[in-house]
Amino acid sequence: MYLDYLDHDIDGVQLIREVDGVSAKKINEYNFREMIEGFNSYVERNEMPMDKADVLDNISGLENLAREDNDTDLFAEFISIWNVFITSISDLDIEAEVDEDDIEEDDRDDETKREEIYVWAKNGVRMFKRPQAVSGFGAALGLLKDEEQFDRFEEIEINLVIGSEPQKFLLAFNEAIVAINEEARKIGNAQRLFFRMYFKILFMKDSGAYMNLYKTIGLALNGARRLGI
Repeated sequence: MYLDYLDHDIDGVQLIREVDGVSAKKINEYNFREMIEGFNSYVERNEMPMDKADVLDNISGLENLAREDNDTDLFAEFISIWNVFITSISDLDIEAEVDEDDIEEDDRDDETKREEIYVWAKNGVRMFKRPQAVSGFGAALGLLKDEEQFDRFEEIEINLVIGSEPQKFLLAFNEAIVAINEEARKIGNAQRLFFRMYFKILFMKDSGAYMNLYKTIGLALNGARRLGI
């Protein structure tokens, strides 16, 4: 059923399939499978990747989905709210001051470790436009909905502030990912847990760091550690 969305206009978003041999590089372009997995994380309230059954055949998830408003195109709304978030991050213009060509990003989504030093991201968009982030985003929104923080995605008002100098934020976020990678038993799962904590705190109005990108980092890292990364 998800394949139908490849031909639909969802607020100007373009979904890119890996089999097409094209990367989702533009702000409004997203990897199709990553968006499905992110939405599945919302449905299941769980950020962890599926390993035994294809996400398209997740029967239990569809049963959970059926309990929500049948008149709402939840997948399209999920894509739309994620696009609003990424666009808001882009508008903040968070960029590394050094030459980006001299920085190598860590694109891992597995359990391998490297001796070399890599940064998670060299700008704000790359920081969040990752499968780990969108899965954490989905799970966090599901949990927030259960806690009645919102009823529909359209009720979420995304008014982000960096909360520090952009370079300080970039450094702190990259350091948090380094800490997770060093402490984690399973790197990919730990990163997803961190992002779930991050988005839950970022969008929770009484979290003490509501919509504050910088303040959320430490709270999310501590929360992930308490849960056991």
